Amino acid sequence: MKKGLFTKLAAVSVAGMMAISMAGCHVNITTTNSSTQEEVKEEVVNPVVEVSEEEMVEKTGIDLPIPDEASDVKYSVIESGEESSAIAQVDFTLDGKEMYMRACMTDLTSLLGSNNEELDIADIQSGIGDISGLNYNWNQFSTDFVQDREGYVCVSNDGPGYVAWLDVVPGILYNLCTEDDANTEELLEYANTLFVPMQGEVE
Repeated sequence: MKKGLFTKLAAVSVAGMMAISMAGCHVNITTTNSSTQEEVKEEVVNPVVEVSEEEMVEKTGIDLPIPDEASDVKYSVIESGEESSAIAQVDFTLDGKEMYMRACMTDLTSLLGSNNEELDIADIQSGIGDISGLNYNWNQFSTDFVQDREGYVCVSNDGPGYVAWLDVVPGILYNLCTEDDANTEELLEYANTLFVPMQGEVE
């Protein structure tokens, strides 16, 4: 009799512990439900508002001039909730290649690691200097310069890539991005061609 009662109590206890354990796991599990994913995206993704070039400059304090031969030009602003950290963006096609450039005000004074050591892949993946909006595992990366401003290039074997550089004097971070057929040399060439310093050349 006592043994039967003990067995029942033990079974109830185990069932209760499993229920609690499952409830705890449920909080941490990433669901694949499409409606839940859409809700998460709505919370995470910043709204992109298409504007004129003049409105972009007014909202961000940053101009992103591009060559006259560029086509399909569209300007936008990515709101972040704080006016001072809004991101300016221009989408365009140049030489048949679709690209976009982003820029924002920043307090960063370097894109290099401590003691001026070069960035490693862990720094890149953690998002230092990355406002590209591209979420990939970068297979190729290197540090380089865009018109004497320090920067780095990331390229994925899947095609996308971006080059980031920092204009320290006005405090502006730039990313030039493409989502197709990226390569390091081409990204750097375009960045050096497209970049127009807001305060002239570094002396």
